[in-house]
Amino acid sequence: VSVRRHLAQSLADHNRPNEAIEHYWRCFELTDDLNDKLPLVSAMTHLSVKTQRCDELLDKLRQLRRRHEAPKQLTLCVVEVLRVLKKYAEARRELTDLLATRPDDVDVLSQLADLSATTDDLSAAISYQQRIVDFNANRASLGALASYYVAKGETEEAAKVWGRIMAETGDDSSMMAAID
Repeated sequence: VSVRRHLAQSLADHNRPNEAIEHYWRCFELTDDLNDKLPLVSAMTHLSVKTQRCDELLDKLRQLRRRHEAPKQLTLCVVEVLRVLKKYAEARRELTDLLATRPDDVDVLSQLADLSATTDDLSAAISYQQRIVDFNANRASLGALASYYVAKGETEEAAKVWGRIMAETGDDSSMMAAID
């Protein structure tokens, strides 16, 4: 897969986007892990913009999703395409639909929180992030929640979250650095 990915990148660099997309697709098909698929989808999206074939890419991913028993991975790939294309409302709709079938999925909640923050819907970002904290109140999830509160101007709420982090970790110095 890495050799084919390198070939696809080389073809893209030499202004041969259609061939590059074909090789990226083959890598996509050979890869099982979502974290390996998303960069491939992102690369294909950027090339599809150049060749004006974004709709074709989305259609192909959606068609694969319809035939797949577990649509989460392919839905997240569709969301990645929409994110790159800056079609945030459509990406959010895809994630919301997925969340309806998987209400406790922390990955989906995290993507929704991030996407909500990207679109300056900080109330929604806080709501999704709070649900993540309810499932897994670790330093990272609490830190993200505090950041959303700060971005929204709710410094008292952010201070409460930071206080909770300091109380749970006992690490005042690194937390003070993060706050600054």
